[in-house]
Amino acid sequence: MIAKFAFTFIIFFDKNYWFRQCRMCNTKERKMPIPVPTKTEDQVVIHYTQLWFSETSWSADRFASELLVPLLWDLGLDEAVQAATAVEYENWKRAKGVQVGRVIRGTQKFPLAWKWAWIACLPEKYRQPCRQELLAIAGVMDIPLPSVSGTSSVANLSRLTLEFSQVLNASAPAQDGKYDEHDSKELTGVYIDELVDLAEAAVCELQAVTTGTGHHGRRRRIAELTGMLRANR
Repeated sequence: MIAKFAFTFIIFFDKNYWFRQCRMCNTKERKMPIPVPTKTEDQVVIHYTQLWFSETSWSADRFASELLVPLLWDLGLDEAVQAATAVEYENWKRAKGVQVGRVIRGTQKFPLAWKWAWIACLPEKYRQPCRQELLAIAGVMDIPLPSVSGTSSVANLSRLTLEFSQVLNASAPAQDGKYDEHDSKELTGVYIDELVDLAEAAVCELQAVTTGTGHHGRRRRIAELTGMLRANR
């Protein structure tokens, strides 16, 4: 009885004991942290837009007047009044051009309704990595939906070869036969990105083969179970 009382007394007044217990609980709660994107979607879109401008003769004014604003008008993605005259349309177009400039400079919020129209205006060189990064934020791969089975599809073996060669070029973290905390963070990040690109290319090619030929390999079921290939029934 005395021993039990002494143990209870020590536990109650031992602050370190309670600190250790709380720390253990907090550790368990934080064992699986929720990943937080380092960039927001609007930051990604603006980044690739500005990169395009910096590497070419294009400017924000030209981008707005020749590409984005006319597309917004055609798609009806803006709360614009229906311009009855050419003058009204030009006034609206100039106002939208000013708004686009402010969005690019970061002095005005990026309208969510503009996102995919904006991306569609980017050249392929900038559109593809922009799209990939946006989908990565959502936690999905850049894999187009398959078309109807039995229709012809394009073979893209050259893309697979290119992606594999880029994986080899970036494979410094794997050269010693193991992965550990001593591997460079930057090099490992590049290596991971290249592996994801290769995986996307492989799944796209799987879809193209099954869509175009209607045939399936003996490992078809494995691909379906892992979500890599959605069979067309």
